[in-house]
Amino acid sequence: MKKNISIIPKYEDCPHKCWFCIWKGHKLENVYGPSLKDIETFLFKYNDLGYKRFSISGSDVVFEKLNEYKNWWNEINKICDELNMQFDIHTKSRIYDKEFLKNRNLRKLVLSTEKVEDIKEYINWLKENIPNLKIRLVKVITPDSFYLDIRKYCDLIIHYNIQMTFKQLTGYNDNGNYYLFKSKLENYHPNILFLNKGDYNIYLMPDGNEYEKFLI
Repeated sequence: MKKNISIIPKYEDCPHKCWFCIWKGHKLENVYGPSLKDIETFLFKYNDLGYKRFSISGSDVVFEKLNEYKNWWNEINKICDELNMQFDIHTKSRIYDKEFLKNRNLRKLVLSTEKVEDIKEYINWLKENIPNLKIRLVKVITPDSFYLDIRKYCDLIIHYNIQMTFKQLTGYNDNGNYYLFKSKLENYHPNILFLNKGDYNIYLMPDGNEYEKFLI
């Protein structure tokens, strides 16, 4: 299976402090980057190999502080325009900048969520203000996840006709919840996906190097 490509920008520490954050104890936990030159080289390489899209995910600072990182985003867009590429962004941040969300190069907004009540109002806002934006929700299944809460997510994505991915927890014990919920809901609706832990991307990490495994 052809892997996707993903840029992992980490220029400051993430503001969200999720207890299951994959960066805790990571070899590159205290490394900041990559540089725009690293990103340009990475994207030109994979564009030559036929890639037309990539994802941006990381410590969320580039999403939380859009104004401070405006020049960074301008450079990303310049590269995308030159290569005719688009990107997905994967974030826990709630972005209300309409101009940013209508970016010609933004293909999909992928939103991490922990509680359905915390995301519903934002989905309403997105549907009212950026109706053509593709949206996918991502929920990590933890030991504290309840089946009834997961069903609420299912109802939400069906109502709004958006995608949902339930991810298996990495590095911690989920008390069997992931496989339990997967057995009950895997075929519940075509917009619902269960993603086993693993590496599905080629990552450009903060040190400017490529990796095929996130946990190095």
